[in-house]
Parts: sequence; structure tokens; C-alpha cells
Amino acid sequence: MKSQKTIVRILCIVLSVLMVLSIVMMVIPARAVSQTEIQALEEKRAALEAELLEQAEIVRALADNHALIIERKAALDKQIALKRESIALLEEQLAAYDDMISEKEREL
Repeated sequence: MKSQKTIVRILCIVLSVLMVLSIVMMVIPARAVSQTEIQALEEKRAALEAELLEQAEIVRALADNHALIIERKAALDKQIALKRESIALLEEQLAAYDDMISEKEREL
């Protein structure tokens, strides 16, 4: 019985610490986004766009040569994956710009 009370006390302390930490994390402002981070995202997106163009050429070539359906599907799947990556990078870039705008609004 005494060990159960000790376990309950320890659990209460751990939960209390977790609650305090979560409140502290909400109070700490988000990190500032720099122009270099945005530039890096733009460079990644440009590289993805170039790879996407290459993949589109492969898809077009496979269609022109009446390649096997499985090969064409694999190429299309890769193209879709690249487009999803591109969208994710754009979303990340937009979030970075949103952070920059919020930062500038706080400065004003």
C-alpha cells in the first residue's frame, strides 16, 4: 500500500512538471526565420523542379516509345512523388514567410 502511494506521488510530480513545461513552451516565442533559410528552400524547390522536368521527359519518352505500362506507371509515380515534395517545400516556404511577416508585425 505504501509503495502505491509513492508511485502515485511520483506520477503526480511528473505530470505537474510536464504541465509546467508545456506552458513554458507556449510562452517561448517561435524562432526567427532568416532569409538564408528561405533561400535554401527556394534552391531545394528549384532543384526539385529541374528533377520534375527530367522526370516529365522520361514519362514523355516512355509514352512515345510505347514502353511497358509498368515502367510508365513507375515513372508517373516518381513524378507524383516529386510534385508532392515540391508542394511540401512550397508549404514550408509559405510558413517561413508567414513567420517573417509575423516577426515584422511585432517589430512595428
